[in-house]
Amino acid sequence: MNNSLALATSGLCFSYGKSATIQDISVELQTGRFYGIIGPNGCGKTTFLDLLTGNKKPSSGTIDLFKAPLASYNKRDLAQHLALVPQEYDTGFGFSVEEVVLMGRHPYIPRFSSPSPNDWQRVNEAMRAIGISGMRDRYTSTLSGGQKQRTVVARALAQDTPLLLFDEATSSLDIKYTLQIFNLVKDLVKNQQRTVIAVMHNLNLAAAYCDEILIMDKGKIVSSGATAQTLTTEIIADVFGVESTIVWDSYNQAQQICFRYRQTEK
Repeated sequence: MNNSLALATSGLCFSYGKSATIQDISVELQTGRFYGIIGPNGCGKTTFLDLLTGNKKPSSGTIDLFKAPLASYNKRDLAQHLALVPQEYDTGFGFSVEEVVLMGRHPYIPRFSSPSPNDWQRVNEAMRAIGISGMRDRYTSTLSGGQKQRTVVARALAQDTPLLLFDEATSSLDIKYTLQIFNLVKDLVKNQQRTVIAVMHNLNLAAAYCDEILIMDKGKIVSSGATAQTLTTEIIADVFGVESTIVWDSYNQAQQICFRYRQTEK
């Protein structure tokens, strides 16, 4: 396995005014790994992802992408190295599914040039992988929320980057398409040494698919490492405030978590 660094942060901080949202995060993420970021609502997961993609600038600290400062990348170069699938994406009006997926190829198409045969191949492969080839001519304004989200995932796949980031990207999808997408990206990690970083709310999906987990609370990473060693009943109780038990699911060949909520007396 190639163990080179895909992304590294050192002393990363970010504040909204006087409110510290990200506090002193230092991590090293390797290529060819599937990372899950979990934590309670408002703990800073999406803000952390926004910093990693350059959508927000840190108050202090550094971010290196493939051993070069993130700030050294221009927009086109950055888009050739990482792709983001947000939880919500405004596809706009007047665009077909095919046109939205083709947007993933824009970083590779010279100005005033037309898409190359390779660009169209990537678009067709991405739509086929997500199962939306039959919708290519439909306008996004006619799609359901789940269909739009699958189109945005195909757009990121067509972008063909070594780093893929998902911000709760399957929250609007039913279980069939959620599993389809996670199976697909897990295969990219295993067979193409892609790196995936996914903000997730579903701890059982994180347990089933992620190689490593980053657990956030109050703007900090409070625990990180291999999923089986990091996602424990103790940390779940401390961070999420619920009781749990973790069992081995032989059907899925993965750990699964059973939860129990007990309201504390006031």
